[in-house]
Amino acid sequence: MRATFPPDKPSGSRGEERLPSRLTAWEMAILGLPVLALALTAALPGPLVLPAWSIVLVATAIVVAAIAWLRPAASDASHARRSDMVGSLLLAGFAATILADVPEALKSLAELEALYRPATMK
Repeated sequence: MRATFPPDKPSGSRGEERLPSRLTAWEMAILGLPVLALALTAALPGPLVLPAWSIVLVATAIVVAAIAWLRPAASDASHARRSDMVGSLLLAGFAATILADVPEALKSLAELEALYRPATMK
């Protein structure tokens, strides 16, 4: 007589269960945002970090919203998680914009433009 296995356990596994993948690829990409934040902080002058970070966060929220809209969620909980993620990214992006010192950022941007403008355009 053949032995039967429960459907949730593959044959040959010795009581080990495979854990379901909880994070999708685009959720893992969002987790890479702190690395991008460090790169922006290192590469840009101080007054331009918050405006750049705002652009990155709002753009990421738009991409996540588009992916969530194009790929329907398997459950309501998954849809709520995606919506919460988009809302959190937008809130953080808008907060970065509000906290940025605009006159100082514009001054720093003008200095960068003068520094990197080709000699023929001066």
